[in-house]
Amino acid sequence: MWSHVFYDTEIQRICLPLGDKSFTTRSVRDEPKWKHYYLQDSDKMSPYMAACELEPGLRVLVEDPISAMKISEIIGFQGVALLGLGNADRIRWIKTQAHNYLVWLDNDKPSVIKAAHKIGADLGCPVLTDKIDPKRYSTQEIIDVITSRYT
Repeated sequence: MWSHVFYDTEIQRICLPLGDKSFTTRSVRDEPKWKHYYLQDSDKMSPYMAACELEPGLRVLVEDPISAMKISEIIGFQGVALLGLGNADRIRWIKTQAHNYLVWLDNDKPSVIKAAHKIGADLGCPVLTDKIDPKRYSTQEIIDVITSRYT
């Protein structure tokens, strides 16, 4: 899954394809950290899912694609990147999918904590806010965090 990540020297950003019709980029130095690009006929409602949609298991909603990929390396978990917290249409789309969810957002800002609890309430799922993004944890630490706070 990591083989599709590349660095574009022209825009000076790390690029991560999000399916066939969109991609997101991450700046190493500049703001905004993340920029999302969509082809004209792409579905902007679908979040980035770092594993097959048909794969069973817990869906862990996170802020960014790198955290989603990290979580999806663990059997039984699928990372889903929200690609922004203010997209109510994306949350409604996620709600139509019949899966077990856990919201895991960092608690670096009060607005993020508030958004995490609103998303959790909208989806009827548990919320985990942590001082660190999932991408910064080891695989075992992710398992420990989820199992200690979710189960």
